[in-house]
Amino acid sequence: MNVKPLGVQISRHILYKISFKFVKQFTVTFFIAINPAMAIAQISPDSTLSNPTVVTSGTTPGLDFVITGGTQVGNNLFHSFTTFSVPTGGSGIFNNDTSVENIIGRVTGGAISNINGLIQTQGKANLFLINPNGIVFGPNAELNIGGSFIASTANSLKLSNGEEFSATNPTTPLLTISVPIGLQFGKNAGSIVNQSQFNKDGIVTNFLGKSAGLQGQPNTTLALLGGEIAGNGNITVPDGRIELGSVGDESFVSLNPTSQGFALGYGGVGTFQNLQLQGSSIDVSGMGGGIIQIQGQTVNLLEHSSITAKTDVDGTESGGGIAIRANRLLVSDSDIRTFTSSSVPGGDVTLEAQKMTFTGFDTVVFTDTEGVGRGGNMTVRSADLELTNLSILGTQTRGMGKGGDVRIDTNNLRLGDGAQVAVYTTDSGLGGNLTVKASDSIAIVGESNLLNPPLPSLLFTDTTGSGKAGDIRIETGNLSVRDGARISASTFSDGDAGNIAIQARKVELTGNQTASQASGVFSQVEPEASGQGGSIAIDTETLRIDSGAQVSVGTFSSGKAGSISVVAQSVEVQGEATDSQFSGLFAQVETGATSQGGNVSLKTEQLTLEGEQARISASTSDVGAGGSVEINTKQLSIQDGAQIQAITNGLAPGGKIDLTATDTVQLLGTSQDGQSFSGLFTSTFGEAPAGNLTINTGNLLVRDGARISASTFGGSEGGNVTINASDTVKLIGTSRDGKASSGLYVQATGTGKAGNINLTARSLLLDQQGRILAETASDDGGEIALQVRDITQIRRGSLISATAGTTSGQGNGGNININTRFLVAVSSENSDIKANALEGRGGNIKISSQSVFGTEFRVRETPLSDITASSTYGVSGAVEIKTPDVDPTHGLVSLPIQLTDASNTVAQGCRANRGRAVGKFVVTGRGGLLPNPENMLNADMSLQDLDTSPIPTGKSAFIRGAQEIVSSPTYTSVRESDSIAEAQAIVMNSKGEIMLVAQAPQVTPHSPWLSSTDCQGK
Repeated sequence: MNVKPLGVQISRHILYKISFKFVKQFTVTFFIAINPAMAIAQISPDSTLSNPTVVTSGTTPGLDFVITGGTQVGNNLFHSFTTFSVPTGGSGIFNNDTSVENIIGRVTGGAISNINGLIQTQGKANLFLINPNGIVFGPNAELNIGGSFIASTANSLKLSNGEEFSATNPTTPLLTISVPIGLQFGKNAGSIVNQSQFNKDGIVTNFLGKSAGLQGQPNTTLALLGGEIAGNGNITVPDGRIELGSVGDESFVSLNPTSQGFALGYGGVGTFQNLQLQGSSIDVSGMGGGIIQIQGQTVNLLEHSSITAKTDVDGTESGGGIAIRANRLLVSDSDIRTFTSSSVPGGDVTLEAQKMTFTGFDTVVFTDTEGVGRGGNMTVRSADLELTNLSILGTQTRGMGKGGDVRIDTNNLRLGDGAQVAVYTTDSGLGGNLTVKASDSIAIVGESNLLNPPLPSLLFTDTTGSGKAGDIRIETGNLSVRDGARISASTFSDGDAGNIAIQARKVELTGNQTASQASGVFSQVEPEASGQGGSIAIDTETLRIDSGAQVSVGTFSSGKAGSISVVAQSVEVQGEATDSQFSGLFAQVETGATSQGGNVSLKTEQLTLEGEQARISASTSDVGAGGSVEINTKQLSIQDGAQIQAITNGLAPGGKIDLTATDTVQLLGTSQDGQSFSGLFTSTFGEAPAGNLTINTGNLLVRDGARISASTFGGSEGGNVTINASDTVKLIGTSRDGKASSGLYVQATGTGKAGNINLTARSLLLDQQGRILAETASDDGGEIALQVRDITQIRRGSLISATAGTTSGQGNGGNININTRFLVAVSSENSDIKANALEGRGGNIKISSQSVFGTEFRVRETPLSDITASSTYGVSGAVEIKTPDVDPTHGLVSLPIQLTDASNTVAQGCRANRGRAVGKFVVTGRGGLLPNPENMLNADMSLQDLDTSPIPTGKSAFIRGAQEIVSSPTYTSVRESDSIAEAQAIVMNSKGEIMLVAQAPQVTPHSPWLSSTDCQGK
């Protein structure tokens, strides 16, 4: 019937074709040492019981055997045989009383039991057959047992009162009415082989179309419990329980009564042995509730073996499920599956092994729901889990019921060569969730070339119906997805896609040039789908994406795309020119899509993009609006042509870019061919406006042809660029070929209008043809506003321009506003600031600076460093350069200007020799003012020829700083005189100021430290 998805192609998964494929039946030959006595007496009793077993011939002597007698205690009937074998076409019929509940038979003669015919009981009695030497069910083995059937190579059956019914120590036991509680094994337990292909009357009773083989009654238990177990035979118990156990020496297996017979418990087993099925069918399908349990050391399911538990459409019981536990589990071209087409839940699948391998195109491990009932869950626990060669493990809903969940707990998971772990929805039911926890690593690798086109290795939850796909959650140490492999949660129809959450120490996504498609993590809204896309969240220490690998959310239809969120210590994206695909993170609105694109959000300490094929993009190519890019980091480095984009190529507005880098942003260089500029871009190539671009950082370096751009190359408006740098912004140099200049761009090369540039920084450097451009080809130029606290340098052919009409048109030049402490250029280097126009009006330029060096306003551009706002055919704009008006006399006090002739105001101070010509007084030199008020007056001091008018009595003036200070001294006023008197004393006023006075206001109590000088110098 159903269940194998054949493939998923590129990002557009095809519908899954579900089918079981079987090839020729494999036959296993077993060489068994058989006691020669078996040819004479196939079933023979011994005499160890108080009421011995009796065996008589049936319808065909030598073939048919009737078993009577035995010892009955309560509801238990005990039999003991020397040999117990049923020949081909023969029968062994227990003719028991219908009141018997348990028939317990042991084989004590040391021969293997070879059963190739019918075993039958009366009523609903359970049959226990114990032969420590081994049991073989041949191709024609058949069961007609009313109750459960337990075949075992144990030594004895333990009873609840502690007694044992032993086949190796067959002394007469004290038989009781106690119920069986377990099977006790000794050393070297015999094997059990099942080759039964029996099919009564040619009627196929097996769900998979195989013969029934050993068939139990509905709601009973059929158990094979021994040393090693092998075979290519089938076992069928509708709605019942099948137990296969392969145990080691000295084991004890408990028998726990249930409504279906017995559940085997392995708590008393120290070691297990091997169990191998080749082409076998183990089936408990029916109305629901069937259970299969398989336990061994190494369990191999080979050559189209099937382990199945199906609930029919009319089923009323919840599915029981399948459990396989081993040290090593190998499933090769075989299937393990539960299925419900009813309203009741399907059975669960539980697989536990240290080492688990699934391989081959026909290997399907699945739970499935086709009705309204919930599908069973899939649980896998393994230290090392590997799926290869197109094998598949997962759950599916093809009806209204919710699909089962898949949970994988492992140390290491590897998917290779087209293998898949899948949870998918093809109808209205909700898809199950997929959870993978791998403590060490997950590797999803490569694709299979056995199909055309190749099928990638996949871990996915998809929907092709109206039901929502399940979510994916991955927790691991290291996650590697490479060589075309994928993790995917997409929608192909009305149902919403699932979300993907990845938590890992390290995530590596790596492409391959020979792969048919990109490797990576994807959540897509495929063509014709209307469901919403899922989101992708990655939380890791290190994320590395290279060689064409991608993390992508996108829409090709009317469904809205999901978003990408990355939280990491470091993110590195590398994409070389030789890569067949872009590497990076993408939230795309593809051609044909009508809905909105998703967003990309990154939080990381270090973000690095390197190579022309490296991208972080939230772009739109149609009528759907593009998403945005938001980055929070400490350091950002973009080089060699790598880009962060929010570009629009269609009719919808482009998204925005918000970047916060607390330390540095470095944008370096171009691609080798110079065609791809490193940088950040919110440009528009269509008729829709570009998005805005905002950068908050400490330091910004753009050099060697790298760019920050919100330009328009079509007929719409460019976006705005805002730079907030707490320290420096440097725009330096050109590409290798000199054709591309580094810088900030909001140009309009088409018919559109340019955007605006706003920059705030401590310092700004444009050097070696660095650019800040808000130019247009024909429309109005953009606005440029630069707020630089310290210094703005424009060097070596650099340019700040808001020019309009660079090719044609009547657009007006944009405005440029520069506010900086110093604006520095070198006149001869032709570094310009311009807001020119062709036919329109020139723009306005306003510069506020303490000093402007090396550039000046000019009416027209010259080979020198210019500031221009001219128009070729229109009116020029205005240029305003504001520098401070510095007045060196501001704050000074004007001194009195009334001049007098000092010779007319000199008073004679030497009265003792009046009238006697003893000498003369010569006025010469610099005058009588002391060069410093602290200097001492001496005889050689010259007097000033001219002096100002006397200061009014009791007043004095001082120049202190730039203020006039007037003070009132406290000493006694001297008599005003028309002549200038000599200073007779020095006094200090209350303010501590030293004053020269003609007469002392009072006698000082100490000798003056400065005496008056007489006329002769005496």
